[in-house]
Amino acid sequence: MGTRMSGRNDPLRRSCPGRLLLSFMKRAREVLASQIRNELATMAMACATSAGADEQTFTLHRFSRDGGTPRRISDQPVPSQCYLKVSPDGRWAAVSDDDYRLLLISMENGRVRPVTLGRDDLLFAQGFTKDGDLWLSAVPRASRPEAALLRVDPLSFRVKEERTIRPADASGASAPYDILVSADGKDVAFDFARTLNGFSSCAG
Repeated sequence: MGTRMSGRNDPLRRSCPGRLLLSFMKRAREVLASQIRNELATMAMACATSAGADEQTFTLHRFSRDGGTPRRISDQPVPSQCYLKVSPDGRWAAVSDDDYRLLLISMENGRVRPVTLGRDDLLFAQGFTKDGDLWLSAVPRASRPEAALLRVDPLSFRVKEERTIRPADASGASAPYDILVSADGKDVAFDFARTLNGFSSCAG
């Protein structure tokens, strides 16, 4: 059976659920584009790079869009594939280490602070607001199809805002991940996985 992209007159576009799905996809793209524009506006950025023959050890380096030699920010080892977010003012880098601890690293002096909120959830950086607050997700260690989205002061770790996000249909769903927040903080888009215990089809 072949696969065909939906066109202008397809049932998906004519149906009410189809219109809602396409509307959601359009809004999710807008949220993503907004975040990309916000991050491209950052004057200083960070990347995880390996040094020398030890290709398994990665550290954060700071570089400018104008070029120049990258400067090591900290000796703190980080995974090669990590949740790395940089604040718009270039002051902070938020990253998870190999033990899934969320760390806040000063891009000015390399000081490393574990983000502790007094909760047992797994914490992941999801971005920064234009004012410099940290967006992070708190995912329960027990498998549940939801996560808390928190807006946190990067200096005091005080939680300024908290909301719960979950799929509309939580049946067999994982906790949300790869969360995107619009620049004004009003819209949220996220990925999630769904486990199907059974699948059946019928002809006709």
